[in-house]
Amino acid sequence: MNPTLSHRVALSSALAITLASPLGAVVLPSAFVMSGQSDNAAGAFRATGAHRLPEHTLAPEQVAQPSASAPVRYQTVVSPDGKSFQQLPIVEPTPAPIRATDFRSGVYLRTAVGAFLADDYDIGGGVHNQKFSSAQISSRAGFRFTGAVGYKFNDWFALELESGVLYNEIHEVIVEDPKPTKSNKSGESIVIGEDDIHDPDQFQVPVMLNAFFFIPTGTRLRPYLGGGIGGMFHWVDAQISDPQNDGKTIDSFNLEIDDFDFSYQAFAGLRYVITPGDRVNELDPTHPVVEADLGYSWLANDTGAQNHSMMLGLSFLF
Repeated sequence: MNPTLSHRVALSSALAITLASPLGAVVLPSAFVMSGQSDNAAGAFRATGAHRLPEHTLAPEQVAQPSASAPVRYQTVVSPDGKSFQQLPIVEPTPAPIRATDFRSGVYLRTAVGAFLADDYDIGGGVHNQKFSSAQISSRAGFRFTGAVGYKFNDWFALELESGVLYNEIHEVIVEDPKPTKSNKSGESIVIGEDDIHDPDQFQVPVMLNAFFFIPTGTRLRPYLGGGIGGMFHWVDAQISDPQNDGKTIDSFNLEIDDFDFSYQAFAGLRYVITPGDRVNELDPTHPVVEADLGYSWLANDTGAQNHSMMLGLSFLF
């Protein structure tokens, strides 16, 4: 090539690049006049003149949409035949979305309300001045409230500390082998009905350490089962006034229970993810995961009291 011609070409190219660089443009020698394609989803460029660049056809979802504060960056590449150039947008990686079915660990709060049925249970010995071998206590259905704080370690295991209250009323007491009276010299059992029971309120307050085992399903529904151990405060202060049963009577007495006993429970249920939706930006980890909970619980203590609860609740994972 003529040295003078080469020198002119180099000077022309250098001058073009110098003038265009403040504008952020990429300029090629005069044989390749670059023009933008604003209507191309990929933001591609093609050259006019003797050589034409091939079209760039990225699918729309493969191209990161530019934001107002982040200008699109391009890179210049050479075509496979080496005869043309092409400018392609640099596709920035997008954050992986968090789906409602993805694993997320953290602290959670849980609350639930429901109803429960209490099995009959026995107390032994005597109550104050009234002697009997045992008394069987029957109760009505009651109300249960539960609150808990816990930590979810992974997609299938969580630990929590739970407490709450169970409330119902005593409606029948069967006294076995009571102290003989004039009307009951043989000391036969006496059934005390609700008409003779005053202040029949019964409270139970459990404090339990629970372990949950979830079954990952890849959907919003998550079955679980688990159990817990702890203690339960049990309180009754009922007045039994002049009980009579088929003409048989025993002396009036107070039925008092004021104990804290070792307790244990087992439970199973189903949780449903309410929020987040199918996709939540992972850059917002403070968005809570809210789940609805429907479950069954069996709670008992070492005195023989047993409760069967159906609960509906909510949990909030932070």
